[in-house]
Amino acid sequence: MSSVANPPPDYPKPNLSHMVAAVVSMVSALALAGAFLPGLIYLDACTTIGSLIMMPPLIGFAIQQYRGTFRANETALLTAAAGALLPVGLAGLMLVTLSFQGAPLDLLSMVGGVLLIFGGAAAANFHWYRTLRLAPAECRFVPSRRGISLREMFFAVAAIGLIFAVGLPLAKPHYAHKVAASETPFSLPKGAKDVTYMDRNPQTFYMYTVDEQTFLDFYQDSYELEPIEGSASILALTNCTETAYNITRKQVFQGWVYEWHHEDQGTYLIYDRDQQRVYYHSHTR
Repeated sequence: MSSVANPPPDYPKPNLSHMVAAVVSMVSALALAGAFLPGLIYLDACTTIGSLIMMPPLIGFAIQQYRGTFRANETALLTAAAGALLPVGLAGLMLVTLSFQGAPLDLLSMVGGVLLIFGGAAAANFHWYRTLRLAPAECRFVPSRRGISLREMFFAVAAIGLIFAVGLPLAKPHYAHKVAASETPFSLPKGAKDVTYMDRNPQTFYMYTVDEQTFLDFYQDSYELEPIEGSASILALTNCTETAYNITRKQVFQGWVYEWHHEDQGTYLIYDRDQQRVYYHSHTR
């Protein structure tokens, strides 16, 4: 007597594009959460409060995105879709505003990347939600799952590892005097040395030594540098000690200058050709 094997159950599964969008958005959210980790290591009122506000929603989004995509949980899927729309709206508004303000290219690229990543995730989530809602009418049911699998435990450990992998290298003291570029929380050109900085919300100051060509190669694609005519000035650190950094206005007569400001935000950059010294100052309010 012959027997016919039962066909495998037919139930809706996320397609490849949705899985890719979900994974990219989860990794991005966890990486952003990691970027806020230093605020919980080097305590500072504004930074620490910001970390406490931002990290839980980012981690929560990653969890809900996983549950919605790979466990077909409709509630989690809608939560993740709504969570993705928030950075999409903020990034879109920022992109338009910064474009009219002439913001640096690297900042525009970063905001645009956030818009694309979370916009793609939101679109994929809504499409997957519609697929799940229509499936019962076609007698296609997603099998229920309970508990946590060994694979999911591995993913959880990997997620925690990603947060620390991003956050720990960024966990630098809020100020330092004459240190190597690798000991700072900033992306500086190769060969930068004697770095002094103070990074306390809402202001960032740093200065370092580097040759002019390296300076130009590093900055000219992102900043509209102009040669200094007459003189230019910038707020810079001076009389640095272990306990207090003084801020005075530095006057430079030869080199390069960049300046952008809008209302209470600003970014300023000067290269002093005589001293081969770079001075940077930014503020968010």
